[in-house]
Amino acid sequence: MLVAEAQVDHPGRRRVLELGAGQSSLAIARALEGQGGGRLTSIDHAPQFAREAWEAVTACAGVDARLVVAGFGWTECGAASFRSYVGIDEALRTLAPFDLVLIDG
Repeated sequence: MLVAEAQVDHPGRRRVLELGAGQSSLAIARALEGQGGGRLTSIDHAPQFAREAWEAVTACAGVDARLVVAGFGWTECGAASFRSYVGIDEALRTLAPFDLVLIDG
């Protein structure tokens, strides 16, 4: 069992936000399907690499799957700066709240 799948396999975790789509998306979708359904929102900057996995994700019964394509930008936080997804605010507002956030680098 993948770590992502194990994290989803808990009561009340039906709305998952994933940063980085691919095989982990499929594991999450299958875990949600096994619990009777849920919502998976995945954000990725290069969806072409997740195409095959997402075809299988969208076939999972009872799973509302959304793939949000977003580029990277720099975010300042105090004296530090880091890369983060840009242009995802509206998608997050629309699809929130989330029960679980997974980062798949």
